[in-house]
Amino acid sequence: MARQTYRVVGRNIDTLRVNGHGPLGEGVLETLLALQDEAVAQRDALKQRRRDEARVVTPWQLDGQPLLIAPHGANQGMWQVLLFCPAARVSIGSGQLNGITVQVILSSSFLWQHGYRGAWDKTQTLLDELGSFTYQPSEVHLCADIAGKSADTLHDADFVRLGHVTRWRLNDAMVLDIVDREATPEDHSTNELIVRYRQAETVSFSLASPHSSVVYDKPREIRTHSHDKVWFGDVWEANGWDRRQPVIRVEMRYEREVLHEMGVETMAQLWEMLDSLWQYSTRKWLRHTIPTHDKNRSRWPTTAWWKTVQGVTFERADACPGQRDKVRQFHEQRMISTILGYVESWVAWKAHEQGVIEGFDLYDALVGIFDQADDHYSHDATTFLKQVEDKRRKIGYAKDKEAAAKQRKLGMLADEPAS
Repeated sequence: MARQTYRVVGRNIDTLRVNGHGPLGEGVLETLLALQDEAVAQRDALKQRRRDEARVVTPWQLDGQPLLIAPHGANQGMWQVLLFCPAARVSIGSGQLNGITVQVILSSSFLWQHGYRGAWDKTQTLLDELGSFTYQPSEVHLCADIAGKSADTLHDADFVRLGHVTRWRLNDAMVLDIVDREATPEDHSTNELIVRYRQAETVSFSLASPHSSVVYDKPREIRTHSHDKVWFGDVWEANGWDRRQPVIRVEMRYEREVLHEMGVETMAQLWEMLDSLWQYSTRKWLRHTIPTHDKNRSRWPTTAWWKTVQGVTFERADACPGQRDKVRQFHEQRMISTILGYVESWVAWKAHEQGVIEGFDLYDALVGIFDQADDHYSHDATTFLKQVEDKRRKIGYAKDKEAAAKQRKLGMLADEPAS
């Protein structure tokens, strides 16, 4: 029988949250609050069903995309301003409660497109325009994608970790809950196994703790929950995936408390400690093993698959240039399908009145829609072009002249003498 082989087809930071300590630049908060007032006015002018769409372009950009400002803050007033773009979410506050003035969360696609170092360099350049900050990692998700093993072959009894297994649940998302506490005699009962569906998807460890882990079927997660991440196939294929083998993602998550315990206080220390964090998590904290008759589970041998996981390194992180084109292709295909579906339904509905005329085609249907467009836009007090420009802002694009005008306004504010 041929020996099963496993291949690392992806490795990266998949989530990165960073806190910024220090003052905002002079006039920055005033500029942001003025733009937020514009967003509030825009929100109040919209009809109820579209109020959540209110966004205003700011002078700042990240990865070539303008930051949009929301008409509200977040977290019960801790954050006065929220900024968005496809690459990141930036929250800005006064820093009076905990000294944190800014917090940024980098998107998965941004991190994979540029690599975690490249993505952070771009983000720091933006944040340095907003103020003088020192940066501290707040949350990090390290992940490795391993081809060659199916999630259906994972079993609760094969995992050994620091902590006590108290519950095992198998359903469409197979979940293993762990609590870090001293075990009592009552705790050594048989694990609870609940089967709802036949196909396993995810095994989770200590999700409520500062250090947690998720092991899951990544292609299935993309198919069922994250269709806009189909570009992962390109990352894996570039690293030897044959587009047939199953791929399991092993994800280790670290929040501020455990990062502090591991001596990670700065971004430089984070880069230096990435491999140490992974080695701790995959060698000391969690292992996938071959059960034996030995009652001491710590002596069970590690599986070949998990040895592949343990061998992952991160200071050669993978990137996926051009993934935005893949995302755009996915959304365009979905929009075309939606548009055609609505046109078909509209024609079918109108056919109830006069029937479908022989030779009637898509062009005729679109002409009929065009004839009613003026009434639609007049009713909403808008135009087709204005709606297109609004949609461009929402998906992360803005007209160059609009962004330039905001940049000039920011420059004039900076040049004004202090009163």
